[in-house]
Amino acid sequence: MGMRVRFSPTAPNKGNIMRIENWSIIFDGKSDPYQAPELRHSCVMGKVYNHREFKDGHNIITSTIDKVEKGCIITQSGSNYELGEINPKYLETYPNALDVLK
Repeated sequence: MGMRVRFSPTAPNKGNIMRIENWSIIFDGKSDPYQAPELRHSCVMGKVYNHREFKDGHNIITSTIDKVEKGCIITQSGSNYELGEINPKYLETYPNALDVLK
């Protein structure tokens, strides 16, 4: 069985906050491929729940991550997402993935 890792050991979703499950961090497609990694824009890809425009379980890519606060990401568009389970294959490939969000 795969390793189960939550970004934050908080209580389950509070009901109206959007949550992303099976997530991974990606760079947006607008970044210059020759740009230094620390200057690239990070986004989160995963299955969204409690979103006003998408059905639960719909795959999304967020806008650029602006801030990380209390187990949530806030994007440049102003959306606030709680991070649930990380994608186990992503974590296996990038064992320090959670460090990016600290």
